[in-house]
Amino acid sequence: VRFITEVAWQAHFVKNMFIRPSDAELADFEPDFVVMNGAKCTNPDWQQQGLHSENFVAFNLTERMQLIGGTWYGGEMKKGLFSIMNYLLPLKGIAS
Repeated sequence: VRFITEVAWQAHFVKNMFIRPSDAELADFEPDFVVMNGAKCTNPDWQQQGLHSENFVAFNLTERMQLIGGTWYGGEMKKGLFSIMNYLLPLKGIAS
């Protein structure tokens, strides 16, 4: 997983939460999933779009991306990936 974070504590959070690849693994690393956390970014059109908040957590399973905006809760990165794993792993016959 590759994490792109807006603030340092988010990067520190995921560094402590997930297993970091070795230097050798990082040499030609291609992430299975990308999480982008723009905590300072909100959706200004949320009301016109019929949503209940300017904050968002969105997934694109085709592109294997999670986009987070407007929330300062670090657990969104962890919980989002756990949700993705709960969906994808059984499709591969794992954790089913």
